[in-house]
Amino acid sequence: MRAPQVRVERRGYDGGLIAYWDGALLRRRSGLLIWHATPLTPVIYPRRGFSAPLRRHELGWVWTERRYTVTVELTPAGGLERAVCRVGLPPTINGEVIALRELGLNLIVTPGPTVATEDEEFQEAASEGRYPPQLRADAWAAVEELRALLRDGAGPFGADLAKMHALALRREVTYRA
Repeated sequence: MRAPQVRVERRGYDGGLIAYWDGALLRRRSGLLIWHATPLTPVIYPRRGFSAPLRRHELGWVWTERRYTVTVELTPAGGLERAVCRVGLPPTINGEVIALRELGLNLIVTPGPTVATEDEEFQEAASEGRYPPQLRADAWAAVEELRALLRDGAGPFGADLAKMHALALRREVTYRA
């Protein structure tokens, strides 16, 4: 059986489209969607007028009621090469489209684990008054929730990663059939 297709859209706080790509929906549970995109899937950057292919398999965790998403780029063996945890508004899901509105506040996780915070864009918008105080507080609370996921080995930082990779590989064989 072919996995349902989805389009993942990264949008700015203003709603403007930053990038999008197509993938397969691996899992949909109450409050959680997990998608998969294969290597060479084109990522379209409409503002910049170009596209770039994914280098590796990517898995994405999207929680409908949380202010963050996690995208995991996998090593050839299926382990964590890098995870990008993007803080934003809760996603909008409309049919086959998953729209993620970002705030320019990211955690980058690499093996070790090593965690780096990218917040220049967020800090600039906050200092210019584009983000209300409650939004800023909610964003930093989301960072702490992400750190707890990592610390506890939960979601994409635990056994789910291997399970979803195996499911993606099984479904990839089905995609080609």
